[in-house]
Amino acid sequence: MKKVLILSAVIVLLVSCIINIPPGTINQVDTLLDDQFVVSLAIGEDGTAWAGIIRDQYGLVKINPDGSTEIFDHTNSCLKDSANILDIDFDSEGNLWMLNDGLVCYDGSTFTRIDSVEDNYKLVSIWSKMMIDDNDNIWVTAFDTSQDGSSLGIYSYNGEAFQKHEPTSLNSHSYIRITDIENDNSNNIWFSINGYHSQVVFLKYDGNNWTDYDTSDIGYNPYNITNIDFDSDDNLWFNDDFLFSSIAYHGQAALFMYDKRNEAIPVAGNEYISAICIDENDRVWASGFLPNLSVFDNGKWVSLNNDEAIPLCREMKFDENDDLWYVSSTGIMIYRYFQVK
Repeated sequence: MKKVLILSAVIVLLVSCIINIPPGTINQVDTLLDDQFVVSLAIGEDGTAWAGIIRDQYGLVKINPDGSTEIFDHTNSCLKDSANILDIDFDSEGNLWMLNDGLVCYDGSTFTRIDSVEDNYKLVSIWSKMMIDDNDNIWVTAFDTSQDGSSLGIYSYNGEAFQKHEPTSLNSHSYIRITDIENDNSNNIWFSINGYHSQVVFLKYDGNNWTDYDTSDIGYNPYNITNIDFDSDDNLWFNDDFLFSSIAYHGQAALFMYDKRNEAIPVAGNEYISAICIDENDRVWASGFLPNLSVFDNGKWVSLNNDEAIPLCREMKFDENDDLWYVSSTGIMIYRYFQVK
């Protein structure tokens, strides 16, 4: 009987060890733009990357696949040195679009700029957002500069003209901020909202109608959602970012998964998560504090094994090899996930 108990205990211990084995590891494979303060990033299909920087000078850096670089600023483009390049993305034709105190396009040879979407509405706020959908419509947020900053507009640009979109829930609250814009697998356009604890949390636009998702839908009142993304099953993942809160410690979860039918499910504890993104294998990458970089893989968390803290980032992108480009105040670090065989 004693031998049976000992054998059972050994089996339980072995099973426990197997269950707790991480499904993979995160390794750093490269560093680019060392010591530069990088604020935005886009990666083309040919492997060429474009980064907005603000430390040594304001500008746009082209990073070729061979590692060579070229910089664009006011001397060789219409970019404004006095403004950050807040966001960068490609359309299906390979044109590079960016927010730089206005909407700027680079077609590979010529830069063009659009300063105003209409009347006093301009893309001048640090909260301005941009997203390019599957039909190459460019979605942006703009503010009425003649007002106190509370008058927010949502616009789409089809390459010829801007169209203003006015969901009633957006106009019913003052001081609403769009914190992120993404499209799901059906090309519905989603907006995350910080309205100083307003009821509306997400807005969805299907091309004709707007749908509101409020605190009763997701099951709690978030503090500050800063990133949203969708997995292959069209589940909505989002973070609740307490990073710049005056609250030193909070007991609320930091990462959630929302299937749009039931309340959002908490996935991570009370870590500070400033950015999330999902790779082609539905692994959720999260950056922030405690720890700096982690991957949620098949129900388990894998964290970067690094004795030194890596800088905080709010932008992560994947290249053609599914490597993660981690954008930070000290450059770009490239990480690769190795799955345990």
